[in-house]
Amino acid sequence: MTASQTYDNQEALLEIIRNAPETSKMPRIEAELLRQLQRFDDALAIVYSPSFADDNLATIISTNAQLKNTKVCEVSSWSIVD
Repeated sequence: MTASQTYDNQEALLEIIRNAPETSKMPRIEAELLRQLQRFDDALAIVYSPSFADDNLATIISTNAQLKNTKVCEVSSWSIVD
């Protein structure tokens, strides 16, 4: 995987989160993340915060990680900087 591929994949996931309304329900974000993850054939590194990701989202991430050889990194806090 090249650096540009990693950047593009990360940006695609961040864009989903940026565009989700604050009042949106987690299942909508889960479904969109799953849809986006299915687009990527290469390994993808995902960083997520336990405070953001509930059990269902964590399950989706880890299931896709196993299927697509994805590296999953958990962080204690994070923010998106525009």
